[in-house]
Amino acid sequence: MLNSCIANTPSNKRMPDSLSRTRAPSVYAKSPCGKRLRRMTASRPGPGAMFAITRIRYTRRPMIRGIDHVNFRTDKLPELVRFYTEVLGFSEGERPPFGNEGAWLYANGEPLIHISVSDDPHGGSTLPIDHIALDARDIERTLSNIIEAGLRFEVYNVPGRRMRQVFIEDPQGVSIELNFSDPQDQDAPIPKPSL
Repeated sequence: MLNSCIANTPSNKRMPDSLSRTRAPSVYAKSPCGKRLRRMTASRPGPGAMFAITRIRYTRRPMIRGIDHVNFRTDKLPELVRFYTEVLGFSEGERPPFGNEGAWLYANGEPLIHISVSDDPHGGSTLPIDHIALDARDIERTLSNIIEAGLRFEVYNVPGRRMRQVFIEDPQGVSIELNFSDPQDQDAPIPKPSL
């Protein structure tokens, strides 16, 4: 996905007469944030041609395409693997032989969660990270798994959007936000934990 910047060029800006006698010239516009944008042309050739631009995209592609994975350091490998596989539905999969113990957990064929064993999981910390958010589906089954595991959770409806969020913590205290935007998850009943 390309970043875009709105450039509002006045529609009454006339081309110089020296340019208007040739075919419609191409020029580079500057965005309000000062970046060089894609070429644009006058809306019509000839004297008095008007420039009309409403939206321009950057000429350079963004270097980052998305988040590849999240890595956790832990001294609780079995507990973390069990949490992410049994509660959230990840599957444990192939992991390169790095020379230290760990696990890669997959969702939709992608290794999204990497876990590395460490005697000091908080040493060399890269905090502050508040939470990680995961795109999720099947809120009823997810909450059933969370309740069965005896975990605390909170459910919110996002104002102005058709999205429900569930917040839980993993065994190391990392806050996990699960975002449910599928239509069937919007009206699904929220199971109550048994007391």
